[in-house]
Amino acid sequence: MEINYQVKADAYIELGDRVILEKSPQDAEICYRTAIELIPEDPRAWYKLGQCQAACRLPNQQLASFRFAVQFSDHNPEYLYHLGCLLDQMNLLTELDELLKKNYDRCCNNPWFLTLDGILQWRNERWDAAKKILNKCLTLNPVPILESKIQWFDPATI
Repeated sequence: MEINYQVKADAYIELGDRVILEKSPQDAEICYRTAIELIPEDPRAWYKLGQCQAACRLPNQQLASFRFAVQFSDHNPEYLYHLGCLLDQMNLLTELDELLKKNYDRCCNNPWFLTLDGILQWRNERWDAAKKILNKCLTLNPVPILESKIQWFDPATI
């Protein structure tokens, strides 16, 4: 009898999602790690593990998990966004800049990616470029900007 490891991994991810809603990130982490043991290259499991590590205030582990999520997802723009925001929070701006340059061609019209690019432009005091990028993002999909809670950005000022 063949065991479908992906089905089992998905079940552990879903269980982790339910457990984390119960405010138990440590227990959810066990579920996501079990999914990773079953399918080591499952980007969703790595991403969810990174979210648990954020809830547990483990930024270095979160960084490693988000890096794996990006790598194994073939550079999913939403995962790139969350990795990039963490790099920004950790003040790893050179790595953030490299991440954006490496993925620009494949993600340049994705609102998650554009929000991240706008954040970096702003941090580098390229005000006009940041406003132009974030304005483009607003026309595509405002959700990433709203989720990023960019305190210095007011869409009304563009």
